[in-house]
Amino acid sequence: MNNLTPKQEGFCISYIETGNASEAYRLNYSASKMSQAALKIEACKLLKHPHILKNIWASIFLGLAYVTF
Repeated sequence: MNNLTPKQEGFCISYIETGNASEAYRLNYSASKMSQAALKIEACKLLKHPHILKNIWASIFLGLAYVTF
C-alpha cells in the first residue's frame, strides 16, 4: 500500500534523480513565491517523513529508479 500523496511520490522521484531536496521540492510543490530558506526547510521536513525515507532508501539500495510500498 502506497502511503504517499502524488506530490510526495514526485518529490521522491525528483530527489533520486537530482540528489537535491530543494530542487525536488521546487519541482513538485508550489514554491515559486517561497524564499530559499523556506524552501530548504520544507524540503528537509519531507526528507524526515518516514514513508518518504522508506521509499527513497529502498529505491537506492535496490538499485531501482523508484519503489513504492
